[in-house]
Order: sequence, then structure tokens, then C-alpha cells
Amino acid sequence: MGRAWIPYLILIFGLSSLPGTPLKPGSLSLDKVLHLVLYGGFGFVILAGDGRWKRLGLSRSLLLGLAVASLVGMLDESWQKLIPGRDSDPADWVADSLGGLAGAWLAFRWGLWRRK
Repeated sequence: MGRAWIPYLILIFGLSSLPGTPLKPGSLSLDKVLHLVLYGGFGFVILAGDGRWKRLGLSRSLLLGLAVASLVGMLDESWQKLIPGRDSDPADWVADSLGGLAGAWLAFRWGLWRRK
């Protein structure tokens, strides 16, 4: 596996380690969009970094993106419980998982496009 995913882990857990939250309660949808985008990038680099999508095919690529993003999202939400002013939100975990799935799909499609 390539190492392009390491900066994403640092970014994810770095942001999670910040006390409090900069988003107001009314900006819940923005929070979920940020989770989708961040974990979408994570799902993308997991597959696109070393061409893993070529060996796995579409369904396994999507499963890998979903599984890794879901696991990291679950750990991230658990970590946030320990940070003052932060909480754990199952909806964030769902957004993380869906973002990883979308990122894996984009990596697969991007890889096919690059091959042509």
C-alpha cells in the first residue's frame, strides 16, 4: 500500500484533537459535507496511490474504501469523546463511511479514465 493515506490520518486525528468545535449547531449539514469530503479524499488515496483498484475490481475497491474509512471514522469518533468540548456523533461516522465509499468509487473511475 502506498503512503499517501498517512497525511490524511494525521489531518483527521489532528482536527479531532482540537478542543471544542468551530461549527455552530445550525451548521450541521456543513459538518457532514466536510466529513464526506475529507473521508472521500481518504478513500481516494487508499486506492489510487498505488493502483490497487486495478487488482481489486470495482466491488472490492468499493468495499476496501468503505471498510477503511468506516474503521478510521469509528476510531476518530471514539477519540473525540476524550477531547474537551468534543463529542461523538454517529451521523459523522456515517458521513465518513459514505465519503470513503465515494472516494473509492472516484479512484476506480479515475483509474479507468487514465488507462484510456
